[in-house]
Amino acid sequence: MPVTKEPLVRTAVLAGYPALAESLGISAAAALRRSGIAREALADPDCRIPVLQLNRLLDATAAAAQAEAVGLRLARDIGIERLGLLRLLLQHATTAGEAFAIVGRYSQLHNEALSIWTERDGEYLNLRHEYLTRSSGGVREVVEMTAGVIVLNLRVIIGDDWSPARACFRHAAPADARFHRQVFRCPVQFAADFDGLVCPAADFARRNRLAGTDSADLLREVRALAARESGDTTILRARKLIWALLPSGRCTTSEIARLLGMDRRTLHRHLVRHDESFSSLLNAVRVELAARQVRLGLRRLADVADLLGFRSQSDFSHWFRTHFHTSPRQWRDQFRGKVNYAFLRPTSTSRRRPATRSS
Repeated sequence: MPVTKEPLVRTAVLAGYPALAESLGISAAAALRRSGIAREALADPDCRIPVLQLNRLLDATAAAAQAEAVGLRLARDIGIERLGLLRLLLQHATTAGEAFAIVGRYSQLHNEALSIWTERDGEYLNLRHEYLTRSSGGVREVVEMTAGVIVLNLRVIIGDDWSPARACFRHAAPADARFHRQVFRCPVQFAADFDGLVCPAADFARRNRLAGTDSADLLREVRALAARESGDTTILRARKLIWALLPSGRCTTSEIARLLGMDRRTLHRHLVRHDESFSSLLNAVRVELAARQVRLGLRRLADVADLLGFRSQSDFSHWFRTHFHTSPRQWRDQFRGKVNYAFLRPTSTSRRRPATRSS
């Protein structure tokens, strides 16, 4: 399988981290250093760091502070003004739906690992997001951070009184979900089928409150820059579609090509130019999903097999052993121990504050 570079995220997402770490009794400097992030990188919001480092930092912080919803707490400091070029693009959307479509199309400007899209379900829209990383562990904190950023910024776009109908997370419920309900102002479902928000479709026909009067020339300039910085959007879109179609049994080269607006040969040529194939993309997504779902242990292995598009659990187990050199059950069992993150705690206990504070 071709080796691809680790996706990057703008350090704008960490602007509020030092204050958050202090409130939790955590040494921000030590946490950043241990996660491989230079403290100086936080001074430039457009500096890029690997998403895996962000994930490692938030997981370590949560463990060290024995606190939950660290990513969601951080989301409160990632407002529209921290989205860089995305903020400029959003000013040119008339409705909330158009604004969210821009977020989905250009999300890689802010976070290369993030894919966002909507699915219609009757009178509701499912606002789904996926992290496409090579992480073999969970991405609980960054997933909750993303959901928080989406809902808080949609309130800027739609109105302060807006809330989704439901917030959904595939990971297990925390011991106390009061902070989640406080942020989302709606029922929160854990061990759900997807990560994202369920929202009334009618809300996205409402006027975008960010709509501005910037010139058409500026809009063309920003979109051109977005196209240059987004990288290979066809590869990213193909990966997103594979994530979405795997459980349906319709994840074929022809279907992916059709949804991308091209024929199979054109898709094949495009992938070859980037040392990829449909099989390599499919396999990469399966590896990511399998590592995460098996480790979380929230689904039966038969259900994980269905999620990854295998005809049977035995087919899945054979594939899993080929790629992970162990069985799914053995893979899950090896992560049941706890990691000690004591190195992040300040040496002076007098500086500590209660780690379970929710606001």
